[in-house]
Amino acid sequence: MLRARLVGSMGKRGKKTPSYTPAPAIAPEVAPRVQAVLKVVSGQWTVTEAAAEIGMSRLRFQILMHRSLEAMVAELAQKAPGRPAVPTKQRELEAENARLRRENENLQGRVGTIDRLLGVASDMLKGRIETRGRQARTSSSSTSTAGMSSKKGSNDSEDPGGEAGHKLDGAEEMRELGVRVMRITARSPNLNAYAERFVLSIKSECLDRVVPSSEGHLRRIVGEYAKHYQHERNHQGIGNELIEA
Repeated sequence: MLRARLVGSMGKRGKKTPSYTPAPAIAPEVAPRVQAVLKVVSGQWTVTEAAAEIGMSRLRFQILMHRSLEAMVAELAQKAPGRPAVPTKQRELEAENARLRRENENLQGRVGTIDRLLGVASDMLKGRIETRGRQARTSSSSTSTAGMSSKKGSNDSEDPGGEAGHKLDGAEEMRELGVRVMRITARSPNLNAYAERFVLSIKSECLDRVVPSSEGHLRRIVGEYAKHYQHERNHQGIGNELIEA
């Protein structure tokens, strides 16, 4: 009774209570086998006598006895202090999982950059952004709303943190990557529709479905899609037939 109170008080103070495993409950149908194994181990019976006593073949009884002894020896063996070591396979899986998480973060950043550059390319094709070296300015369509934009402070080309500033930065990145701006001829607004259609198509049908792992991978998939767009797709202008049937 005193020991139970001491153990209970230790638990209340948050200290570790001593671990104790009670004796296992032996089912009546298993008790003869347990007794036979104990008598063989103590030398009272031979394996043949024990097997005959419980009505089991000698080989089968010997296998069960060896398994029981193996489990007992494993529990009696001296174990290293502290927590058990993490299995090698588990360590490898955890390291692989961490590596994949890092790669996924990097790829998500690349996808965001590609999406931003495509948005800038679309605006450049529409004539909303013009770049002249470092002196970048918006086109006349944006200049007409410069007064309102300067009040909001969000679309002013002179504001580095504004929307136009981010787009101009993207335009400079595209120039550094070797992207060339092809201006449409004057008074031909229909040409914008073709460029905008291609930007939307390559985003929805290609880039949104693939995570590029490198610049070379990105160039390859864009090149393959461009071939598909020019030669292999169904075209509404020819009755939804293949371009090169």
